[in-house]
Amino acid sequence: MDVKETLKRLTNVLGGSGDEFRASAVFAELIRPFADEVETDAYANVTAVKRCGKENARLVMIDAHIDQMAMMAKEVTDDGFVKFIAQGFDPRQLYGADVTLITRAGKELPGIVATFPKELQYEEITDTVPVDELSIDLGLPAEKVKAEVTVGDFIYYANETIELADGTLCGRAFDDRAAVTSVLIAAEKLSAETLGFDVLYSASAREEVGGPGAAIVANRYKPDFAVVLDLAQAKCDAYSEPDAFELGGGAVIGRGDHSSPRLAERLAEVARAKEIPFNFQAIPAQSKTNAGHIQLAATGIETAVLSFPERYSHSPVEIVSIADTEKTAQLLAEFVLSLGPHDFRGDPDAEISGYKGGGLR
Repeated sequence: MDVKETLKRLTNVLGGSGDEFRASAVFAELIRPFADEVETDAYANVTAVKRCGKENARLVMIDAHIDQMAMMAKEVTDDGFVKFIAQGFDPRQLYGADVTLITRAGKELPGIVATFPKELQYEEITDTVPVDELSIDLGLPAEKVKAEVTVGDFIYYANETIELADGTLCGRAFDDRAAVTSVLIAAEKLSAETLGFDVLYSASAREEVGGPGAAIVANRYKPDFAVVLDLAQAKCDAYSEPDAFELGGGAVIGRGDHSSPRLAERLAEVARAKEIPFNFQAIPAQSKTNAGHIQLAATGIETAVLSFPERYSHSPVEIVSIADTEKTAQLLAEFVLSLGPHDFRGDPDAEISGYKGGGLR
C-alpha cells in the first residue's frame, strides 16, 4: 500500500457527519482485498470482517471514524447568500475561507465565506465575526442559488491535502482519516497472517456529532473487546502542554475511564517488545472518542484507545506525520497477533496468557 497516496485519497474525499457515503465507498474499496466480508449499512458505517477460520472464534473490533467536520446551510437570503451553521469550527478560520457546498442533487458549488472590504473599514476590525453573522457567496444570481441550495446542504473547506517537509501532510480531514489509514495498513499486514481471533474493521459514521455509528456497529456485532483509533493533540508553537505529543513521536496509548487497563498494558508490552515508539495519555471521563459508545454497547465491551499525534484539529490545516500513521498501524497489527484464545476473557483480575513477543513475519 502506498501510504501517502492512501492518506491523500481518503482526506480529499468529502464526507461529513451524516454525509459520509462518498468516503465510506472509498474505504470499502480499499479494505475489500484484506477482508472476507465487507458491508456498508444505511448510516454509512463500513464493516469488514477477517475470519481466522477457527470454530466459535472470538471477535476483536478495530474502529476509526470515517466522518469529518462539516458545516451546513440553514438559510438562503433574498440576495442569494447562504447562511450556515458551523458547530465545532473556529470562526476565526472561517472568515474569507474557500468552501465547497454540495447540493441535495450532489452538485459541488465553489464559494467563499464573505468578508468586508478593507478599504471600506472606517475603523480597524479586530474582533472575531460570529458564525451567525457570516454568509457564503457562491458567485451566482440569487434566483439560481435559491433553485439549487436547500437547507441542510453540507459545506466543507475547499482545500485539498498538500505535502509538507519531512514526511508530513496537511489537510482538512486527517481527523480521523489518518486513523482510518492506520486501520487499512494494519488490515493489509494481517491479511496473510494466521490469526487467533476474527477481526472486525469498522469505519464508523457520525463520531463528530455524538458517535451513534460506532454504537450501532458494536451493538450489531457484539465484539469481545475493541480498540478505538483517534487523534491526540500534537505539540505546536501555540500549544505544548503535557497532554500534547511530538509529531513523529509514534502511537499514543490511552489510560483512563474509556481505556481498559489491561488492554492498554498489552498494547504497551507489544510496543516495547517490537521497539515501536509510543507514549501514554491520560484519558478523562469523557474521552471524546468512540470508545465511550462502544464501551457501553451490548452488555459492555472492554475497549482501548489508541491515538496518533495531530496538529490543528478541526481546522483546514490539520497536520500529521506519515510515520505516525505507519507506527500506529504496526502496533495495532502486532497487538492483534499477540492475542491468544484465553486473553481478556472473564475475570479482569484473572491471569491471562502471557505475551511472548511473537508477531509479524
